[in-house]
Amino acid sequence: MKKVILSIIAILINVAFVQAIGPNVWGKNILQKIKYEISQESPRYIPAYKALRDFCDAEIERAPYSVMDKKLVPPSGNKHDYISIGRYWWPDPTKPDGLPYIRRDGQSNPERKQLDRERMGDMMDAVAKLALMYYYSDEEKYAQKAVHLLRVWFLNEDTKMSPNMQFGQYVPGHNNNKGRAEGVLDTYGMVKMLSGVTYLQSSPSLTTTDLKGLKKWFNNYLDWILTSEQGIAERYATNNHAIAYDVQVVAFAQFTGRNELAQEVINNFLSKRIFKQVKKDGSQPKELARQTGFGYSNYNIEHMLDMCMLAGETGKQMYNENNGEKCSINGSIEYMSQYLGKPKSKFPYQQIKEWNSVQNNLAWILQRSTLLKSNTIYKEMFYKFNTSKLTDYQRLIYTY
Repeated sequence: MKKVILSIIAILINVAFVQAIGPNVWGKNILQKIKYEISQESPRYIPAYKALRDFCDAEIERAPYSVMDKKLVPPSGNKHDYISIGRYWWPDPTKPDGLPYIRRDGQSNPERKQLDRERMGDMMDAVAKLALMYYYSDEEKYAQKAVHLLRVWFLNEDTKMSPNMQFGQYVPGHNNNKGRAEGVLDTYGMVKMLSGVTYLQSSPSLTTTDLKGLKKWFNNYLDWILTSEQGIAERYATNNHAIAYDVQVVAFAQFTGRNELAQEVINNFLSKRIFKQVKKDGSQPKELARQTGFGYSNYNIEHMLDMCMLAGETGKQMYNENNGEKCSINGSIEYMSQYLGKPKSKFPYQQIKEWNSVQNNLAWILQRSTLLKSNTIYKEMFYKFNTSKLTDYQRLIYTY
């Protein structure tokens, strides 16, 4: 009987998705099942669901986010231009003015909190969570707030962000204070955010005018990524930057209807990125060379899994594909899995901080991978080594 009810609910939900067009890194089939379990007040999901509701209720009461909120005016003189500082760059203590800044790999400069990066990150996260809450609760107030945040950040003339990253991750004293290629990474959270927008399309709060304006903004931003000096540099990167670049291009192209571009990137992804970055044993040398090699390996795999989800929406299954030498996304996860639950001393590379955090992150990666290909061992490892609280909202996306 439960299966019959679940099938009926799935059909009704699918009807709501007929008009929903856009990228989705969450996987609608899983969310459909979780929505049913929430409707049945399953104790497996209720703590996370209540926590998500609390977050979204608080978000409704707070002011929206805008690039206009920062105190610093970018070198262009236009506060609509986004600006952030390179995460690992610090004032030179040997210089009176601290210029030019020097690099400290793995150590984040707190100055970045004064600019746009954290503000934009909060906005992207809030839109995604509000959209998820709207989908699970069917309460319009959550969609209304999500759309309001989108309008303020992307659409309203007085508060909108310019569709570029020309001052993204700039470094004082370098490159005439222009942004760097790494700045393109700052908008990666928009991939998840646009997954939320896909769900918002069933809401009357998101108008045709809103959707048209968002698509125009992302079309312009996509053009900037494809043609700017910074964007081109990221395209030719040989580490996680290139994979993150591809995922963004695909997501933004899918959202704006540039499907040929999206499919071209998807079709070349394995040969251009995975087979060059992942070795036969599953290791990622470029990421393992960092001072936080465990964390960067995880970070890159998360991007790979996002691409798998985006590609899966088009019918392309790439998770287990290899080049004949076992270089694959699955292989990269298998390589890292051998260190899950182990002390840091067993990891033969550097991870100078947050060992417990990156371990838990890897547990979630294993769980996410089981949504692409069933793996009992990975699922058992997740439940054994996952340390997240029952209130973690990832339980509302990746566990079933």
